[in-house]
Amino acid sequence: MRRPPSSIQSVILFTSKDDSDHWIPTKYEVGSWISLHPGERVLHAQESKRYGGTSLSGAYKARIVEFRVEGLRVSQVRVQHAYMYRQLKLDPAANQIHGACNYLYPSKFEDCVDPNSILGIIVVVHADIGEATRGIRTHKDLLGESLFFYNAFYILPQATGRYGQVVSIPLPPLDSLDWPLPDMATSEAFRSKFRNDILLSMKASTGSRINHLQL
Repeated sequence: MRRPPSSIQSVILFTSKDDSDHWIPTKYEVGSWISLHPGERVLHAQESKRYGGTSLSGAYKARIVEFRVEGLRVSQVRVQHAYMYRQLKLDPAANQIHGACNYLYPSKFEDCVDPNSILGIIVVVHADIGEATRGIRTHKDLLGESLFFYNAFYILPQATGRYGQVVSIPLPPLDSLDWPLPDMATSEAFRSKFRNDILLSMKASTGSRINHLQL
């Protein structure tokens, strides 16, 4: 059998600077969620400028699919684009889905971008987990912390003037390989969930000495 082609799973890119104007090395992996520079022209760039340009609200969002290497450098990064709630083109007569400023909707639209257009890493979790663990933080607060939720897949319109569709993405079962490896964001989400449940059980209106934590 033929040997399968080699692939790059992670790279170190210099996409941001510290307060001393020194470049910061950042590890990017296949599957990482990232924010992207909105560009300078065409309709999407104009839309992004209205919402802050390279800020988290205005930047493009995507998930890394593949690294393409020429020689000893990363020449292109193939990404799967995701859309914010305001960018969805849905039939107003249809039932509207719940969305907020930090909700993302992945799509089948993929293309290659220059690695220099990557702005940084963002954290994206299923909305069932995010809503249960966000506590008193608003969706705007989460947006400022680079934390996004997803709960549906966006099918882009097939022609000009048409509407797109959204398809619900259920929370995967606990034995599914779709779950990421535990990281700081996941651990903090569960810690926050425990804390919120304990505080809720300590309210004076709770008429039981035995309290149950649900996950």
